[in-house]
Amino acid sequence: MENHEISQRAELALTLLRQLDESNHDLAGLSLEADAACETALTAAKRETDDRVRVKRDLLHQRIGELKTCLSNITGITNEWNRFTHDPEAQRHWSYPFRLSKLGRETNLKLKNEQDRITSLILQNRLLEEEIRRLGDTVQRDALSVLKGASGHAALMAALERKQKIVDDLRLLLPTIPKTAICTLDSAHPTILAERLV
Repeated sequence: MENHEISQRAELALTLLRQLDESNHDLAGLSLEADAACETALTAAKRETDDRVRVKRDLLHQRIGELKTCLSNITGITNEWNRFTHDPEAQRHWSYPFRLSKLGRETNLKLKNEQDRITSLILQNRLLEEEIRRLGDTVQRDALSVLKGASGHAALMAALERKQKIVDDLRLLLPTIPKTAICTLDSAHPTILAERLV
């Protein structure tokens, strides 16, 4: 009776070892598909991120151009003020004090507007640079989310779970069979143990 139970366990172990070998073959094929999908997803995520980064960089360069324009405007406003205040012809005119006061207020207002614009552009550029840095970090995360949503990922995870269940069952069963009691299970090469049971 005891030999009959041992032979049944050996048959079950042999069946499980064959299933494990099939599972390894399935996983090899699924892994190749997953590698190809991973490469494709990573390339697509990188291309999409590169496009977004390019748009942000173009906007950054545009704002840098606007900053240069603001600085040029400040120089022009200051030069206009200096030209008026150092113009001997204008100083001799009876309305010079009124024009000086009016031009001073206008100049201050123009300079304040340009400085406010510069401050705003600098802040926007800092935020944009931070956004560009973050976009560079999201490539792998985007690729992973695409892969997790793919059907191949679900099949690979199911195959891994199936293999793990077979391995767990074999680890419980093999020590109860005298021919395999002292053997260790190599889940990558189950045929070695299968030969001992045949």
